[in-house]
Amino acid sequence: MTTAAVTSRLPPDSLLIQVMAFITMTGAVVMAIAAAQGFGRRSLLFAGAYVALQITRPLLLLVFRPQWASIPYLLSVAVSGVPWIVGGLVNDDGLHTRLWTLALAIGYSWSTVSWLRDNVAMIAGEHLAERLQQFLSITLGATIFVSASALSDSELDFPHAAGFGLAFVASPTLTLTCS
Repeated sequence: MTTAAVTSRLPPDSLLIQVMAFITMTGAVVMAIAAAQGFGRRSLLFAGAYVALQITRPLLLLVFRPQWASIPYLLSVAVSGVPWIVGGLVNDDGLHTRLWTLALAIGYSWSTVSWLRDNVAMIAGEHLAERLQQFLSITLGATIFVSASALSDSELDFPHAAGFGLAFVASPTLTLTCS
């Protein structure tokens, strides 16, 4: 949703925004791969991908387009990242769940308030809907999820990862061709 909102109010043909969309797609797929065992042996992979994704977007804006950056949003994802990572490291399911619930509460409440305060007037609804549709077309492509499922069931070795990587890179091209 954040990427869709950013691309709604910023020029989507900007290389920075296109890189952010690709990073979002990458993070979403890593999370999809880890999700099946997100409360088990791949919890740190899931949490790390989520935190990296959330922090990368505002950092890229801050570094390359400071006039587009939101410091309160960056702070919210940084603070909520701590319980995400700690939750990914602990082996106690109850503590793990409480830490991730805390992370979600911090992240969503703080970032939503700061995002709405700073940016609600700049979002064009029709463009936001279009961006969400494009985002879903790419991230929900059958090729990616079939490949991610196969990779998730594997030991994450090189042949499986390489096959997935090829499918992942080819998927946006196939999705755009079929649209």
